[in-house]
Amino acid sequence: MKKSRKKLWITLTAVVASIAVVCLVFGLLFRLKTVSVEFRSRQDTLAFSQLETGILEKVKKDGEFETGKNLLFLNFDENIAKIEKANPFVKVEQIIRRFPNEVGVYISERIPMFRVKDKNSPDWFILDSEFKVLKKITEAQVSQAGLYGSLSFEDKTVEINPDSLKIETYIGEFVTTKNDVHFKEIASGIMAAYDNKDVSRAKSITISEGSKFEVEIVMKTLSTDSGDGCKIVIEGSHDLRTKVYSAVALFSETLQADSSQDLSNSTITVSEGANGKYQATFKTNP
Repeated sequence: MKKSRKKLWITLTAVVASIAVVCLVFGLLFRLKTVSVEFRSRQDTLAFSQLETGILEKVKKDGEFETGKNLLFLNFDENIAKIEKANPFVKVEQIIRRFPNEVGVYISERIPMFRVKDKNSPDWFILDSEFKVLKKITEAQVSQAGLYGSLSFEDKTVEINPDSLKIETYIGEFVTTKNDVHFKEIASGIMAAYDNKDVSRAKSITISEGSKFEVEIVMKTLSTDSGDGCKIVIEGSHDLRTKVYSAVALFSETLQADSSQDLSNSTITVSEGANGKYQATFKTNP
């Protein structure tokens, strides 16, 4: 009986010692040593890029990754937040553990999509598709050619009425209000009408929420001095993307038929037909 108990203790001691050795080896083996940063995507034309020189090294530094920590137990949420805050035009797509001791950070470049006037100053906020505040620029800079490659932010972005979207955040942070979801749907509908490539065919977007929810989109055209194409007016937030798509598609088709048309005195409205499909209709204003 004593022999078998002694044998059991020896076995248990050996097991515990083995586990301790394995834990020690794994703890030493899986300590973070190397962080690499790579682009997953960025501006097709580097002249349009808003990223600074040496951005890959800067991302690595700003992430403040804790070398020497066990790779198995690292949580990267804080690292991602630090990178995104310090580098507004950077989006962290993914962070991958590469055993035994490396981390790979994959980033892409955020593309300006919207501009919103600061209600407290003459300046403008530039936002991307996720409503991250990318930068703040002056009134003069909005239309200054060369700020975005050979173009301006006015060429590349859509203006949002400041009464429709209040920004109470800082550069590098995200706008979180109820209307940001609606603006994303509107942008998606505009882009879908142009093969998902361009939202800046629209000049401005306004959302009104008085007695009813209403969207007004002013389209761009080269046939008028003001650059105003026509107004698209949509009522109700239900199926917003689909409604926007049908209206913008009609505008695009009309201009393709005759690009010299002056549509600045016209309005496109959308209604639901008996078949459940949305129908866009032109109306010339008196």
